[in-house]
Amino acid sequence: MPTAVALDSLLTAARDAGPLDRIDLRDRIAAHGDLAIEAMTDWLGEPKLAAFAVRVLERIGQDPEHRGAVVATLGSVDREHQAQPLLRDLDSALLTLGVPVRRTPVKAATNGPARRPAIIATDRGRGYWVMRTSPNRREIIWKEALAGRLRQGWGWDETQNLDVIAEAVRAGTPLNEDQQLAHRNHKMRTTDPDGMRLGDIVVAPNLPKWGVLSVFRVTGGYAWDPMDLAIEDKFGHVLPVELLAKAVDRRSPLVSDALRALLRPQARLYWIGSVAADVEHVIEESAVKA
Repeated sequence: MPTAVALDSLLTAARDAGPLDRIDLRDRIAAHGDLAIEAMTDWLGEPKLAAFAVRVLERIGQDPEHRGAVVATLGSVDREHQAQPLLRDLDSALLTLGVPVRRTPVKAATNGPARRPAIIATDRGRGYWVMRTSPNRREIIWKEALAGRLRQGWGWDETQNLDVIAEAVRAGTPLNEDQQLAHRNHKMRTTDPDGMRLGDIVVAPNLPKWGVLSVFRVTGGYAWDPMDLAIEDKFGHVLPVELLAKAVDRRSPLVSDALRALLRPQARLYWIGSVAADVEHVIEESAVKA
């Protein structure tokens, strides 16, 4: 019987395998259904694992019970920031699942500041976000989060410091490939016009494990503080936070259908002000005891 523990073992093996060996694990991971969909949702944001994630999702989607969830997941990928080979994989998978693909022109990149969404009126008057952390070394990410440091992946080189990138953008200096990967996290900067603010709420899917979510409050400004882990990713992007709710089952009645649906998009950091009341409900019913 599929279990989260068995899935974790398979995911570790797949992550560490080479591309030619990794594909042999596709069907065994796909057999985990809903849990595997959530795992592959995170992997779609990993450049080295995204193509494999699409293939796993395509296989899961061939089961009528899971087809709708897979189509919704593949269809919600942030296409603006994906490489062409992955876009072709996405289109192929959707076509295989019987979904016609309407290709839209890629929007030109802009260095101008995006507009911060208007805060949905609540009694607390704060912003609401989803932030995906790295699916690798999740135990380290969680330990750091409990210590008040919510770390984002894709941060291993000093040039990826979001403050350094912001200055390069202001100066019109082209970003290198590593900086382009990190720049997707730019809304972590509380000084950005469209960035987070102190007191904003952050929902972190699949933290500390697959199938759950945890909720944090932003307590300070962005900092660049890479860890020496003897691995490529040093998780240098840090957001000071306070834990409000931990390990809430995403299938729990506490999590509304609207909030659950908004956990599907693949962007690393995005606004969910439309479900502010739903997030507040999760916090109120699952508050961490002092």
